[in-house]
Amino acid sequence: MVTEILPAVLGPLLTALIMVWLGRATAGAPLPSSTGVVRLRVITPVTVIGAVCLAIGAFFVIALFIPGMPVWFRLLISLPMVGLFGVLGAIIFLSGLRHEVFFSQQSVLVRDLRGRDRSFIWNEIATGKYHKLSNNLILVLKNGDRVKISQHLRGIDGFLLLLEQHTELPVSRWRVEMGTW
Repeated sequence: MVTEILPAVLGPLLTALIMVWLGRATAGAPLPSSTGVVRLRVITPVTVIGAVCLAIGAFFVIALFIPGMPVWFRLLISLPMVGLFGVLGAIIFLSGLRHEVFFSQQSVLVRDLRGRDRSFIWNEIATGKYHKLSNNLILVLKNGDRVKISQHLRGIDGFLLLLEQHTELPVSRWRVEMGTW
């Protein structure tokens, strides 16, 4: 009986603790530099979650070489898990290491997970939306370029305040969807 109740209690409890950890990590605003530029970085828990996923993916790579099981069975079990945990873990981990947003009263610079920079001024933003599944704010510029900004940046509230001041986008609604209100 205890073995049946334990997973039912631990699953939601662990999920709630991770959500609290993520929420607390995004709170607090970084101070602007002497030039007035604020630097937002992805919170540490995101990088940790990416590293854990990579470790799980690595375990399944090692499982490919365990003797005693048919090759087809090892491939059937390991390849989807390597794809799921390895690839997604790498994307999450790289996002945690590389994704940054620099902003001031005049402009914004976004560095994506590949290390590419995209710089624009506030009035170049034409439209935008909050994508719930990926937890990204997607801004579409007047020239058609799309810029993705992670919800999991320490101090994202400061960026949202300036976005609301400089554009007509529904930032208040996005705050509610993000849980940062």
